[in-house]
Amino acid sequence: MNEYSLGFRLDCLGISLLSLGDLGPIGEKELLSGNHDLSVNIFKVSHHGSASSNLSEFLMAVCPGLAVISVGAGNSYGHPAADALFRLRASGAIIWRTDQQGGLNIFF
Repeated sequence: MNEYSLGFRLDCLGISLLSLGDLGPIGEKELLSGNHDLSVNIFKVSHHGSASSNLSEFLMAVCPGLAVISVGAGNSYGHPAADALFRLRASGAIIWRTDQQGGLNIFF
């Protein structure tokens, strides 16, 4: 069901944000195969930073300045996964984790 997640891109006042819910690798590959500009300033990390989401090639296309991981402290899934964190760091993004840094308000 994760591949049917509702996602959106918001562009406002020169700032762009992408949020794709729990989208997984199938959906990411589908987005990559389209003629879409995926690069954004802010990326709400898919599927809470699971190991299977946020593929390297997808993150390179998104090229986020800030990657926000919405995740609860001590969650039973072990999110965010070490693999996902590695790929996010490799993309050059600044990482904001709600389990460590708390909530984040973004005003446009």
